[in-house]
Amino acid sequence: MTSTRAGSTPGWCFRGHDGDYLKQGTWRLRHWEPALRAAGIAHRGTCALRHTFAAWSIAAGVQLFYLPRIMGTSVTQIDLTYGHLVPDSEEYLRGLLDNYDAALAPVAADG
Repeated sequence: MTSTRAGSTPGWCFRGHDGDYLKQGTWRLRHWEPALRAAGIAHRGTCALRHTFAAWSIAAGVQLFYLPRIMGTSVTQIDLTYGHLVPDSEEYLRGLLDNYDAALAPVAADG
């Protein structure tokens, strides 16, 4: 959670309600761990949240095209990092194309 931006304080990345930076350890104890318990999620480090979000999104069927917009990265990086999590992606793609072709067949026959 260390920021490298000019003028930032290394190791602190979020500001609290008073405008001062939150210390990661304090934030983790007061907010992160209670939130995980309340959500019924097994303990994980704060850096794992991004990976958990991406993996669960893919499992839920979110297309890789949408994740970069939400996560602030590129399609290439999402594919490199999480593309292997897409179940049967080639078979799924073939199915989509076959269904599209079948839907167009009556239109082509009428044409």
